[in-house]
Amino acid sequence: MGRQIDDAIMLQPGESRSFRIHWGACRCDGPIADVQPGGCASQKLTAQAAGQGVRLTGVFGVFDRGNLLLSWLDKTGEAIGSVFLEEVDPQSPVRFDQTLVPPPGAQTVELCVLAQADGQTRRLAAISL
Repeated sequence: MGRQIDDAIMLQPGESRSFRIHWGACRCDGPIADVQPGGCASQKLTAQAAGQGVRLTGVFGVFDRGNLLLSWLDKTGEAIGSVFLEEVDPQSPVRFDQTLVPPPGAQTVELCVLAQADGQTRRLAAISL
């Protein structure tokens, strides 16, 4: 009888499989509340109304050196506005606290890291407005 190691792979006696594991390390304050492809959060992203804008806060560690990218997404998940916020690296926690004005139609805000090494964009956090 085979041994199931996840929903997609069933191993028979003597059979083997291989797969890739992507490791990431970063500096992040306190207990980890969430992990995403771009890093981890000790305080998840929050959004609070602040006058005409939205105050966004959270504390993160990032897996890649690069640029923090904030994108406003519409109801279909398409980006309707983006802004580069700051350079980030795995050795320094990201303590995010900014008040921004979303564009009309924004339903979600997403933080990503645009990695310097490979040019890939990796999600760090997202929250509905």
